[in-house]
Amino acid sequence: MVPDQAFPVAAPSPTPSPGLTKNLERAAHYLDRLRGTTIRHLIGGRLDEGSGRTFDNLDPVDNSVLCRVAAGDARDIDRAARAATDAFPAWRAVSGERRREILHAVVDGIEIVERATAALIQPSTDEMPDRRAS
Repeated sequence: MVPDQAFPVAAPSPTPSPGLTKNLERAAHYLDRLRGTTIRHLIGGRLDEGSGRTFDNLDPVDNSVLCRVAAGDARDIDRAARAATDAFPAWRAVSGERRREILHAVVDGIEIVERATAALIQPSTDEMPDRRAS
């Protein structure tokens, strides 16, 4: 194991760039919703603590703990796979049009998270690129 001192981490700049400040402000309301929470698994349509073990989800800007996340194990994977198998007949019965609507809503949710993440990892830009497929 390599000691932590072998890879020193640079101290944050005392005066953040205007781009970083703007992006942090843009991301703040997303991050504030996470702080102090524990994100659980969603298995079979229900929030699930799993084994009860968690890990820290760190803020990429300052390495502070944003929230805790349920740490899955093989039993959680098995339960999720069984729940998916059980749900498949109902999903198969949904029309293609309705499935499209549902999947587009999922993509919309992912894009919201992507924008929050981009605000944190693009510290020196005033604009965040739109990477959605046409």
